[in-house]
Amino acid sequence: MTTTDDIEPTQLGDRFSDALTYAAELHSQHWRKDTGIPYVARSIFWP
Repeated sequence: MTTTDDIEPTQLGDRFSDALTYAAELHSQHWRKDTGIPYVARSIFWP
């Protein structure tokens, strides 16, 4: 069985950071209807 201890961390680059910033800015005023959680947070914290 694989555990989090067996997984090597991934180095994310500038393109990923730029894309995440762009998405956060684009969706900054969008909220999930059912929870009121910002739309972009769902994409980041839940698979």
